[in-house]
Amino acid sequence: MKTINHCLSVKLVSWLASKFFNCQYPILAVAMNRVSDIDFAIETSKAGAYPSVSLFNYLIDANNIDFQWFKNDLDKFQTEFGHCNFVLSLDSKNYIKLVNIAKNISRSAGATAGT
Repeated sequence: MKTINHCLSVKLVSWLASKFFNCQYPILAVAMNRVSDIDFAIETSKAGAYPSVSLFNYLIDANNIDFQWFKNDLDKFQTEFGHCNFVLSLDSKNYIKLVNIAKNISRSAGATAGT
């Protein structure tokens, strides 16, 4: 009896996780520096798992990220799936930079829409 309940619990958790993450299987491909690029994320998503991308793949030197390159890859993923649902691995310094970039993009889009 315990085995049947355990199997039902695992199936329920798997089903809920796949619905929550909008993927076929409740598998997260955890980000790996220099491995988890956008092409890996695309293939992971096509295989039914939840993808991740490491922002450190976009380092152009020890301290700088090429955010335009990252945006181009986001556009590539967006074109393929119609969304950008993946885990992004980054540090706090670059998180703040990304938030500021996103705010500027939103402001620019709002200004364009208002004209």
